[in-house]
Amino acid sequence: VDPARSQRDATTGSGLGLAIVHTIVEQHQGEIEVHSILSQGTTFVVHLPVGSEFY
Repeated sequence: VDPARSQRDATTGSGLGLAIVHTIVEQHQGEIEVHSILSQGTTFVVHLPVGSEFY
């Protein structure tokens, strides 16, 4: 998250970062859904296919 665009304290984060998540999901032929509600927050849903043919 770009600290200039985040409403949270940048030192509290411990996630992978959306760019890294996007790369991993893309490599596994998955999808990312984004649901955002103004002043309430954003939810990211990751879909990954099941089955050894995808890995």
